[in-house]
Amino acid sequence: MAIVVAFLLILGPSYLLACSKGCVGGECGTCTGKTEYGEDFEKDPKTLSSAAITTASLIALIKSKVPLTILDCRSGGCVDGKVIPGAKGFTDKTTDEEVKTLLPSKDLLIITYDGNPKCCARAEVSERLKKLGYSNLVDYPPGIRGWIAAGNQPEVIPVPAKKVN
Repeated sequence: MAIVVAFLLILGPSYLLACSKGCVGGECGTCTGKTEYGEDFEKDPKTLSSAAITTASLIALIKSKVPLTILDCRSGGCVDGKVIPGAKGFTDKTTDEEVKTLLPSKDLLIITYDGNPKCCARAEVSERLKKLGYSNLVDYPPGIRGWIAAGNQPEVIPVPAKKVN
């Protein structure tokens, strides 16, 4: 795991979030400023934490069997039963006790994602985890939409029943 974390730190977040033309961070001046799936880059700190990863890099991490946890940060009406394989649900309603059970090691590599690059749920979760002492946090901005658009199969899980008042 130390090698992966070193890789992320050496290359930095801009390498991991490449635009559609392959530049780093969408700042080459010749590209469209789009992510790998056509979404606009979001420079707003509300939607992107300190490091980000592309779909290709995420697939490589998953295949490498590096210890990591993938958190699906969507909640409410955004939960559709499709998740990145192996992802665990984490919302603003996840209690601190549940966090300790879900993420027992504060050094674990944690990948956060939500619906798409414009959603801010993953950044909110990352900020909360930072405050709780977790340090190896990486955003996956394309979210489940980008995962599926890239041709990857989602895992299908049961959707919690909606409460009727």
